[in-house]
Amino acid sequence: MPVERVRRDHIGAIIEIAERCGFPARSPNAWRWILFGNPDQGDLPSGFISCNAEGRPEAFLGTLVMRVRRGDRERTIVCGHTFISSQPGAGHGSALMAAVLANYRPVPLVTVNNNARSAPMLQKMGYSPWTRRERQQTLTWPLRDNLHAAGRALNYLGRKDTLYRLLAQWEWFSNRVGWPAAEPASLMIDPRQTEDLVTLHEALHALNAAAAKDSWAIARTVEGFLWRLADPDAPGRSCLFLHPQGHLAMVTLTKLNRHEPPIAQITDLALRPGANWKGGALELMQAIHRQAAQAGAAALRLSPVLDFPIELAGAIGPYRASTPDHDSCHVFSFPDGLQADEIRTSLAAGDQFFALRTVPDKSPAVMPPIAPRDKSSSAESPPSVPARTKLAKGW
Repeated sequence: MPVERVRRDHIGAIIEIAERCGFPARSPNAWRWILFGNPDQGDLPSGFISCNAEGRPEAFLGTLVMRVRRGDRERTIVCGHTFISSQPGAGHGSALMAAVLANYRPVPLVTVNNNARSAPMLQKMGYSPWTRRERQQTLTWPLRDNLHAAGRALNYLGRKDTLYRLLAQWEWFSNRVGWPAAEPASLMIDPRQTEDLVTLHEALHALNAAAAKDSWAIARTVEGFLWRLADPDAPGRSCLFLHPQGHLAMVTLTKLNRHEPPIAQITDLALRPGANWKGGALELMQAIHRQAAQAGAAALRLSPVLDFPIELAGAIGPYRASTPDHDSCHVFSFPDGLQADEIRTSLAAGDQFFALRTVPDKSPAVMPPIAPRDKSSSAESPPSVPARTKLAKGW
């Protein structure tokens, strides 16, 4: 089946396929931002489209380019995201992944926080777990106990296909949520402000300059963060926190499903090289916890935990820890390229900053039609959950 490099005139087809798969809705401007706004993308493909015999697009697979640094050298890695197909079982997934492997060799291909639906496909194509299972756990700090408990109950009910369809008829828990005005003690910064922009630039320079000599680490840039923060569909829903010692985090307000309450998801987290999690790094997490509570989020979430020591979670607040029943981080290394054990796993090496659902300002006046289940790489779905539609699939 024909496979093409994604172009701007494919965006309409991508939106149509994504809607059929139940992916979080995205406007044409947002898809242009995701696919063609990345300052690290360069001339490399931002995804591939698989077509039927008549040339009609039927499936899509996105590829997000990132830079990694080791000492004073930089290389490229690629995050795979958003596989969607309007014709399940037709072989589009294999064709698209084969195209990615053929076009990017010897660049390593990675995923972080992929869902249960994608794990068997990735393993079939030769991907391997990128990190140990205990580092793939999820930490959740409840902030509004009653709201969080209600969301957990509805999430449990939503694992039944028929009940999910009932719950997905309207938006639950759509109270207004937004980051409060930053206070000096909050550690929140606004890179649109000159002073904060200079501070961020200095912090990123220190992070990149001190990159480990024995592994490749994500090379963060001011331009990259400005792009990540510029979501056309939800301006202001992501924000940056920076500790004076140089520790950094990006947090995104999201709803994992229509029937779940809004949460604050940590989508990037970096410690100053040589530092440990006590002291300033823990102060950073505590500041994020306070700001998420002020924003009205039902919980603060870190998934996967990666290098964060779970034994310190209680110093931030009451928490829950859960272990996925599938490998949620994968990597594909070519023999003639960077190897998995050379690349330091990072939350930044994923698509959570744009794959998460947006939080609506208020409940719609009229209930929308029944929607299929979210099956994006950020959505939690157990392996036993069947496809929500017979016409489409995605992960």
